[in-house]
Amino acid sequence: MRYVIKTREAYPWLIFFLPVVAIIITFIYKKCLKSKDSGTNTVIAAIQSDEQLPFRLAPLIFIATLLTHLVGGSAGREGAALQMGGAIGNGIGRTLRLNPTDKKQ
Repeated sequence: MRYVIKTREAYPWLIFFLPVVAIIITFIYKKCLKSKDSGTNTVIAAIQSDEQLPFRLAPLIFIATLLTHLVGGSAGREGAALQMGGAIGNGIGRTLRLNPTDKKQ
């Protein structure tokens, strides 16, 4: 992440690519996830209702966050961390075949 931010600071003209990166991220999300919302609310709802989150959500969020920061977009790291942790935890819970109660703890 630090490398990405240092790169953005070294090349301030990267901000002009913000609309292009937004389109690319939107395309990737629609192509890979095929769901309307993949944000923090979806992660929280999935945990509460024992829905499955796609494991591929974690690397997608990581890549989208890096791209957003590279071009100077406004994206918090906390929400991305929560979403990635939820997707990874959900995937591990499925792999270990944990019951719904254990997944919530």
